[in-house]
Amino acid sequence: RARHDVTDVIPGSFIVSTRSEGELGGNAFSPASIGLPIGEMTLDQRFDAVVALALDAKSKQDDMPDLFEAFAGPARLIPSAGLALIGRQQAAKLDLATSNLRSSPVPVWVAGARIVGNCPIGPVGGAAANLTLMSYCDQLDIGIHADPSAIDDVDEFVACFADAWAALTRHAA
Repeated sequence: RARHDVTDVIPGSFIVSTRSEGELGGNAFSPASIGLPIGEMTLDQRFDAVVALALDAKSKQDDMPDLFEAFAGPARLIPSAGLALIGRQQAAKLDLATSNLRSSPVPVWVAGARIVGNCPIGPVGGAAANLTLMSYCDQLDIGIHADPSAIDDVDEFVACFADAWAALTRHAA
C-alpha cells in the first residue's frame, strides 16, 4: 500500500491442508483463493479480517473434499504441458501467493552440521509474489520471491514487508 494504490483488496492465495487427522507424511493440500484487504485499518482489524476470510475459504474447501478426487482421473489424461499452462493461467490472476511449511520441531543434522535455518522457496508461478513461511524448532524462516516484471521495485516491496513484520511482532509482544 506504500504507493497508495486505488484498490483496497488484492487477489491472493494460501494453502489449505487436506491431510486427515492422524495421517502421516506426504503432502496433502489444496490452494484457496482469497481477497486480501490492504485498505486503511488497524493491525487488529486487518488480522481479524484475514482470519475470517481464510476460515471462510477453508470451510468452502472442506465442503468439497471429493471434488478434487473427481477430477483426478480425467486430469491424468491432460498432457503435463496442458496442466502447467492451466496452473500458470490461474496463478497469473494472483498478486500474492502464500504458503506455510512445517519443518522439524527438533534440531536436524546433515553431514555432521546442525541446520540452523531454512530458506523456504515458494514458486512465483505467474503470481506477482510468493511468501513462504517455514517453521523449524522455535523459529520461523520466510522466503520472499517476487516477479520483477510485476513488482518494479523489489527492494521497496521487501522493505515494506520487513516494516509490516516488525509491526506485527511488536503487536504480538
